[in-house]
Amino acid sequence: YLLQASEKHLVLSSPVFKQMLCGLWKETTDLATEGFVRFEIKNWNLQPFLILLQVMHGRPAPKGLDVDTITDVALLADYYQCLEDFRRCMRGWLREAKKTLRPSHETYTKCLWVSWILRSATNFKDFGSLVVYFAEDLIEGEGLPFHPVVLG
Repeated sequence: YLLQASEKHLVLSSPVFKQMLCGLWKETTDLATEGFVRFEIKNWNLQPFLILLQVMHGRPAPKGLDVDTITDVALLADYYQCLEDFRRCMRGWLREAKKTLRPSHETYTKCLWVSWILRSATNFKDFGSLVVYFAEDLIEGEGLPFHPVVLG
């Protein structure tokens, strides 16, 4: 896929993009010589990445997302260090998603992680209880980058 994005929006929203586009990286040279940069997005799903770019560019965020997409957008926002731009959106998405959640350990673990990065104490407590309730064995992070203090 070929996506166009504003260098200024990316740099203002994310210190990671700022380092890539203004630092001593290959992307900086490409931008200066070619006027554009190619990023290889290997490990991200396209839809969450598009949502990330939408919000970074000040476009309206989608109204409702499923838990998997919310988690993927949160992972991207965490990776690109731009959580502040997404906190309000993610709180709204999580509030809407809670209405239709299918009970499962995996779903509640994802919601727990999103609650942790949003610093949402009430949601964190609620989802923490559900993760424990639905656990069939040792509680692990479902591959999410939980801080050791959460699962330790």
